[in-house]
Amino acid sequence: MNDACDWPSEAGAALDVRNSAHERHLMEDVRVAEELGIRYNDARLARGLAVPGKPQTRDECDTKLFSEIAHIHAVSLADVRQARLNLNRAWDPTIYLPLAALYVVVAFALARRIRRRFSWSDEKSAAIVATLFASLVMATALVPLGHLWSGVVEMIRVGDMHMSYRTDRLGWRGYDLEAFAVGIFVYWSIALTEFTIANSNLTPERTAER
Repeated sequence: MNDACDWPSEAGAALDVRNSAHERHLMEDVRVAEELGIRYNDARLARGLAVPGKPQTRDECDTKLFSEIAHIHAVSLADVRQARLNLNRAWDPTIYLPLAALYVVVAFALARRIRRRFSWSDEKSAAIVATLFASLVMATALVPLGHLWSGVVEMIRVGDMHMSYRTDRLGWRGYDLEAFAVGIFVYWSIALTEFTIANSNLTPERTAER
């Protein structure tokens, strides 16, 4: 990566935008070009003016780099800009797998703690209220954590903490309510599983004793 708005040396290879693998390659090139444009603009602002003969703005730098990408891969500038639009629309759920795993682990631990604290047969109302409260807390925390998590992943991916306009691509992409609902559903599924297993493990004798 550099802050001079120069495209890294790359062997020319024609890409077919109808090929999904080639399309992903083009999208990754666009991702790199955007990072170079942001770094160039940050460096230009730090200097106070652009280097003579270099682009004056980030958008001009982006256009320069996109044109080089189009030339290297024998595609049109419109194809490169379309790849940028595809990048804006793309959402990779796999980056959330570690966060999902953490959510499930914490949910299991919390649900088990509630199950051990409240007897389903004797304290059903208290168990339901505690589970409802815990699910709201967990799901509410999931929403901002999703935004933070995707931001960290993207910073690692591009090697830069300055996201600039790319923050619009982070997090749940406007689906915060859906993420919250999924968090509620997952937590209740885990909680019900915990209480079901606990009740099934009770022998008739132990149940009678209670």
